[in-house]
Amino acid sequence: MNVKKKNQIFIIISMICIIIVVAITYKITNPQVLIPDPEIDEYPVSSSKYLKKQRKILDDIVDNFNNEEIIGKYINNNSTVEANVLGNTIVVNYQNGNIKEQFIFILESDT
Repeated sequence: MNVKKKNQIFIIISMICIIIVVAITYKITNPQVLIPDPEIDEYPVSSSKYLKKQRKILDDIVDNFNNEEIIGKYINNNSTVEANVLGNTIVVNYQNGNIKEQFIFILESDT
């Protein structure tokens, strides 16, 4: 083989080695981390276990309020007092003759 041919082969092999070194360096310095897809079960918010417990607690509070003995005394004195659950609020309606009052107790979701 002549010297010119040897130099060409050496240059080609050197270029291939440089390309391989650059590719390996790039791969090492910029690794691609595979992020797995999250496994999240989706369901409607209205069927959340938390909301069901919350509604049950609010319903129990309203039932206890409406069945209290002192409320019966107000009702016997020509007054009406009644509590209802509306979403995450308890609404207490009070009426005595011309006087009408409404008390709203909101269950805050961030506490």
